[in-house]
Formats: sequence, C-alpha cells, structure tokens
Amino acid sequence: MAQKGIAGVLDALREETETESSPKRIDALIEAAKKRVMESFDVEIGIGDDIYSVVTFTEVRGVDWGNVTALSPPRESVPADFQFGFNPDAAVEHYPASAIRVDGEPVTSEQWKELVGYLDAAARVDMASALWAVHELKPRQQLAALVAKKKEASDGK
Repeated sequence: MAQKGIAGVLDALREETETESSPKRIDALIEAAKKRVMESFDVEIGIGDDIYSVVTFTEVRGVDWGNVTALSPPRESVPADFQFGFNPDAAVEHYPASAIRVDGEPVTSEQWKELVGYLDAAARVDMASALWAVHELKPRQQLAALVAKKKEASDGK
C-alpha cells in the first residue's frame, strides 16, 4: 500500500534518486542541512552620546526567517521596503529574541521590542541590512558560486 502525504512524497523521491552506486540524495541533503552552522554577527549601536552596545544576532533557519518577513510585509508608501522585500523596521522588531544577545546577554521578546522602539533610524537600518545580507544576499551568492563551480567542472570534462 502506497503512503500518502508528505511521507509518501519523500519516500517516492528517495526511491527515484537512489541508485546502486549513489546514496539517497534527499537523505544527504537533509543531513547536510541539519549540520549547517548558523552564523552569528554583530551590529554596533549607540544611544545618545555615551551608551554603546553590541547586538549579536544569530542567523535563523529559512522557515523562521520566512516567519519574520511574513510578519513584516512591505508598506505601500515606503519604496525602501520593496528593495528589501519586507518592512525592515518590523523585521528587526520581529526577529526571534532567542537569536539575539545584547552585550553578550540574552533578551526577552518584550525587552527587545522595547529597546528597538528607542533606537534611532540609523541603528535600525544597520540591523535590517545585516539581517537581509545574512538571510537573503549571502545564500544567493553561495548558490551562484556553487552553480558556477559545477558548470566549470562540467565544462572541464
């Protein structure tokens, strides 16, 4: 009896991609994705003339980033939102607190939202740009490099 639903689809994909000489490709992809290390990156912020802090963000998985941007749709009256593909101010606010440290200390969602409310526009843009670069730009650049490498390898045969 054939399985239905996602389990059946995954099993069918595994059967189609399996050969005597190669491992199950889908399993290899899943394992590689599980092992991928999430990058952490710092954004420096200043409040007034004398308060300086470092906000450390840890990259989140694609589904979690998708949730952040889904909660942050572009505003029709703000052209910059369409450059990002989302409302960057809202994305900074909605980023998961579990993936944020301020001066090395964890923050709660409530603390993060309150702090973001006090930040100047420059700090918010710096944070949004860094989040966009890690979650959108970098994966596209990595894929382009992999595609070019594969094409170069196949052209060299």
